[in-house]
Amino acid sequence: MVADYHGVSIQQKVRPKSERVQPKVSADRFKVKMSAFKGWVPADLADAISLRQADPWLCVVAPGIHVGALMGKEAPWRAAVLKAWQNTPDRQRWQIAGLQSQDEALQAAGAKAMFEIFSRSFDTWAKLVGKSVHPGFSRQFWQEHVSRNVHFHLSLCPWALHKGLLQKQSHKAGSLGVQVEGTQEYYKKRIFSQSEHVAPMMLLHKTGMLLQGLEIPRNNHEWLQSMQQATKTADAWGIPTPAYHWPWLVRTHMMVEMRHAKIDGLRATTDWDTATVAEAMLPDQSTWLATWMRHLAQGKFKTLLHVLKYNEPVELLSCFACVFGDNLLEHLVVADIRKLMPEISKIRAQMLKHFGYEGNPVLIIREALVQHAT
Repeated sequence: MVADYHGVSIQQKVRPKSERVQPKVSADRFKVKMSAFKGWVPADLADAISLRQADPWLCVVAPGIHVGALMGKEAPWRAAVLKAWQNTPDRQRWQIAGLQSQDEALQAAGAKAMFEIFSRSFDTWAKLVGKSVHPGFSRQFWQEHVSRNVHFHLSLCPWALHKGLLQKQSHKAGSLGVQVEGTQEYYKKRIFSQSEHVAPMMLLHKTGMLLQGLEIPRNNHEWLQSMQQATKTADAWGIPTPAYHWPWLVRTHMMVEMRHAKIDGLRATTDWDTATVAEAMLPDQSTWLATWMRHLAQGKFKTLLHVLKYNEPVELLSCFACVFGDNLLEHLVVADIRKLMPEISKIRAQMLKHFGYEGNPVLIIREALVQHAT
């Protein structure tokens, strides 16, 4: 019975999904899902764009603070960072420039200023989350619709633990006062330590400076050039480039800067081959795209866009492929998805109105299935 589950053998089940499903079948599913989610923008990207517009100088004067806001991924955190930054005295703001100095005392002062801004941000974040002042600040929304997999999609508290900003504790007393990540884990703020915190704050600052120095891409050729230049510079500057988080950060930064420069999407001017598509579309679903390139597009990127009837921003192609390739949707055929179109449109509109952000398509389709069955 196990071997015959859904008519799929054990040998097939253990193969990668991109090999189990026929490329044309998966591409047909992708196209109909795209028509159901036309104009969709991931919630964390939409919020990052809003942050950039809210204070255009933050990423210039305090690039490391801006990187920290991006890495936290959720709206209440970014709102808290923005408020803490706007309430920071000018003297403390300018101390951050000391991180570019060779003077150890100036570096320490700059790192402490950055650390204290993040620390105040956590106070505000806890209040925003605790009071539920706006549905878009709901931690449940961001956990379910953005940070569905913490291992790959590093969320706020794991990031803060890694940077030494927070510390786990077993009881609520003395903590930030909020239950985090849907568990019984509680966190309290750390105290600045020069020996421990100067290095990570300097690293954030250098990362922000690197990102600000990248050219804003207008087409897919310039996109890949900027991605490659970012990694090359990071290696030269001693900045770690972890396999998922680095391309995610660079990609997010470039999409935010594009929208800030009124560039709504990349133009496909260069006909990439399969290997180049896999490189350029990191960190999401390069496996699916490579499979389609080989089997459906003769190894030509422009042909792939035509085959998929893809009219959304080129830079979001891998994001769409990643979301729509979720295991929870694997059983749906084209006809199933078409039947769900009215429910999907209704749920998308309701979520956008209520939360101010688009929901995750996987969860929207699951809810559409429930509504369609009743």
